[in-house]
Amino acid sequence: MSLELAWLSGPQLDSFARVGTSFGQVIAVEHRVSAGWHVYWRNPGDSGLATTLELERGDGGHLHVGPTLYPAPERLPDPGGGESFGWEGGMVLFVPLPGPRSTEGEIVVRSRWLACRARCIPGTSEARIKRQDPALEPSQTRVDEGRLKRDLGRLPKPGGSRIQAHWRLAEPVGSQLQAHPRGVELELELDAGGGRLDAFFPYDRDRAVFEGSSPGTPERLMRLRYRFVPGEYHSEDGPQGILRWSWAGEVTWFELAATWPSVLPKPGQYE
Repeated sequence: MSLELAWLSGPQLDSFARVGTSFGQVIAVEHRVSAGWHVYWRNPGDSGLATTLELERGDGGHLHVGPTLYPAPERLPDPGGGESFGWEGGMVLFVPLPGPRSTEGEIVVRSRWLACRARCIPGTSEARIKRQDPALEPSQTRVDEGRLKRDLGRLPKPGGSRIQAHWRLAEPVGSQLQAHPRGVELELELDAGGGRLDAFFPYDRDRAVFEGSSPGTPERLMRLRYRFVPGEYHSEDGPQGILRWSWAGEVTWFELAATWPSVLPKPGQYE
């Protein structure tokens, strides 16, 4: 595994701005993986290990950065029969740097990853990039332009009011609801208002276990099934994952951020 780094500039920054994340500068971190090998998304799924980034100043000092942004993954073959998420051949991750642009010093980017083929190899890769203002000094880079453009287009945008969502019981269990041994199962019904919802990739959650998705009729609908584990319930926080939405031959990725149930339902609720 090797890394290539670049500063986003011009139209690339315009594309990045559509994801709704504030930034001063953005580093693109390309991961180059040998043919036939794959690495994993932020939620690796049923097997694997998430690819994560750490950034620091070249002198070892602290560097304030935003959250790593991951492009939409692919579904990977899983020998165990489960479902895993990641990329074959490599991908580009993006790290926003808040605040004013700086041109002093350099930045160290460190990636921790697990690459798999017939076997899996964990590892760490490191690269450095000089701090500069790409609007004044074009970035000298060997990042693959085609892969960069592809993965910029696969960054999820905020779903906002585009995706309507509400919770319902996954199946009527009546008075047995509270004693259900596997926890409470709910469905999150989605409606895009048009087009087609045809894929969902879940984020990893603490107490809400994603059980699967199913398409609706018409195609603008989708149902996500979650099981809330038994025990004292505390509402989840943060988005559920990312959706692929198709309209007139165009594909857009949205981040789904529906409100989580504040309490688990009682018999009759959501039915």
